[in-house]
Amino acid sequence: MVPAERSPRSGRGRRRGSARSPFAGLSAHGRPSGRCALTPSSDPSLSARRFRPELQGLRAVAILMVVCYHIWFDRVSGGVDIFLLISAFLLTDSFTRRLEADAPLEVVAYWGKAFKRLLAPAAIVIAGTMIAVALWYPPSRFADLVVQSLASATFWENWHLAFRGVDYYAADGDGVSPFQQFWSLSIQSQVFFLWPLLFALAALAHRRLRAPLRPTLLLVFGGIFTASLAWSVVSTASQQSFAYFDTRTRLWEFALGSLLALGLPLLESRMSSTDRPARVRAAAGWGGLVAILACGWIVDVQGAFPGWIALWPLGAAVVVIGAGDTRTRWGADRLLSSRPLRWVGDISYALYLVHWPILVTVALLVDDEHPDLVQGTAIVAASLLLGWLLTRFVDTPVRRWRWASARIWRAGAVITASLVLALAPAAVVQQHLQRDLPEAGQGPYIGAAAVGAETTPTPSRFQEDFVPSLDQLDEEWVWFDHPCDLGREILCDQLLPEGAAHEKTIVGYGNSHVQQFMGSLEPLARDRSWQLTRPTIGGCDYLLEQASQECVVWNEQMRELLVERPPDAVVLQATLIRREDGDREVPMPGYAEAGQFLLDHGIDVIAIRDAPRWPYQVPECVHANGEDSPACTMPRSEMYEATAPFAPLQQTTEARIFTIDPVDAFCPDGVCRPVIGNVLVFFDDNHPTRAFETTLAPEVERQLRDQGFSF
Repeated sequence: MVPAERSPRSGRGRRRGSARSPFAGLSAHGRPSGRCALTPSSDPSLSARRFRPELQGLRAVAILMVVCYHIWFDRVSGGVDIFLLISAFLLTDSFTRRLEADAPLEVVAYWGKAFKRLLAPAAIVIAGTMIAVALWYPPSRFADLVVQSLASATFWENWHLAFRGVDYYAADGDGVSPFQQFWSLSIQSQVFFLWPLLFALAALAHRRLRAPLRPTLLLVFGGIFTASLAWSVVSTASQQSFAYFDTRTRLWEFALGSLLALGLPLLESRMSSTDRPARVRAAAGWGGLVAILACGWIVDVQGAFPGWIALWPLGAAVVVIGAGDTRTRWGADRLLSSRPLRWVGDISYALYLVHWPILVTVALLVDDEHPDLVQGTAIVAASLLLGWLLTRFVDTPVRRWRWASARIWRAGAVITASLVLALAPAAVVQQHLQRDLPEAGQGPYIGAAAVGAETTPTPSRFQEDFVPSLDQLDEEWVWFDHPCDLGREILCDQLLPEGAAHEKTIVGYGNSHVQQFMGSLEPLARDRSWQLTRPTIGGCDYLLEQASQECVVWNEQMRELLVERPPDAVVLQATLIRREDGDREVPMPGYAEAGQFLLDHGIDVIAIRDAPRWPYQVPECVHANGEDSPACTMPRSEMYEATAPFAPLQQTTEARIFTIDPVDAFCPDGVCRPVIGNVLVFFDDNHPTRAFETTLAPEVERQLRDQGFSF
């Protein structure tokens, strides 16, 4: 969101001086720098008048849609896209006027002013949000939210969310981020950096090649519009969760605003040369406004944007802006120019920043993702109050601070100070995260070894109650230190370096539960010089017919590689706990076919029973209720069958099957527990921690020996 400036109360037609703003001569209301004007028009309401109060009203409508849809309707409105268009419209109008007046662009000065204004209010919100995280959020979320605070302050939060959204291993079940609103500000800031460079190149072409200015700019932004929209359609259809936050899929929205700013003077000139009645423009304005309001109700914005369907709200916004001042008493511009909407438009940037962390934090504290009418009204009121305070005491003073705007280095100093303020709370939390912790298997942290033991050592009051700590769970995925390449574009990681001497090779084939089980083999492998290879792909199972195309290709290539370069054994997941439709434990779909394939090719199979799957995030339950709370335990019978449903496989003379059943370790005495032997068992709702898996090694070794596995 572009920070808004407060509207002057000058009358129509009065000459206005230059305005100080990050747009180098163009305020949020479109006031000119005084150096040049738009293409002359006989209708002063269309061209000579640069004061556009209806733009502030349109901002207000957009932000109110964003806030209300987020709070009460759990939907995305399309209002953010309108903000993006308006920001590009204003920026383009400002820079075009400067070029047409032969005024210097002062790109670096523009960057200083723009980012100074953007960062000052954002820094307050980022710091305040991080303090709220430290006070009220589960410690399991600290590490990721520290990164997100940095990403928000440095304007790459959209990319963090994009890659996190398609990354299977991004902390499962983290919940909604209180920094998520910074995705659009990040994209906007990236465009604020890029667009002035495009204008500088266009100015160079204009001066060196004698290229006409506006046609050159129309060609540049028309090309960006076409290419970005095409990519947006393709990317949204194939990977919508990534495309939603991708800067490249949003550039066309900015380009449309730029094209509108470049083409509007010509349109206004033609309109003024006809006798087209004002009521036509008034009707168009209302039609555009109604279309904007209806978009979020009719279209699945969150699931369909930013593809071609985003043309709906943006096209409607273009119509509203194009309608301009209708000079009627009933036009939409009269409503949009009203004092209440202009006031909301003035605080729209701050309101956008504060409403989201308030909503997310309240939902967390009351344990309800859907606020009722009273709660929602309170959130709106608090957001309006904080938005006004942030605008009144931070944004406006920074905007009017002449000392900071007089020199580039001064703007840089304000930006630096804002970054320090924004990241100070995150730095404190990060320092806490980096404290040294004991490891599982050391001292009282015995994990699975406590099962069947007469007593379990108790940590002293100077030590952690259990390990890993709830705020250090980001290291609990099982990864090995050495990257490897199996060929056929299948990447992997392995325990020993490539070419190191080893006695056995064991491959983990399957999903992330197989990946985590490899942690229980790691101590055995280190003691015996075994090579453990982990080409696991997250969420990819063995059932080819029902898998994604990526998973089908991966499975086919893996089986070919296992036949070409057969290991000594392959780990497969043999059972699956289903929590839907009243099912408990069932044979793993595709396991029988995959296992028999390996046995028929002379490869031993280590078949493992599935780990527990919980109906909630285990670390968050432990944080809220304590490690010994019955609320964080489940009867074994609610997850597991009395006898493991291993599908029968036909062993051969060259290959055998070895079954591993760790359920007694996960669920001692018939109860599945979150902490066993002072070790946290799960880091989300279904993945065992690496720490606990390593304590399973003696039990896994015992079961393998009992079945005659060769050590």
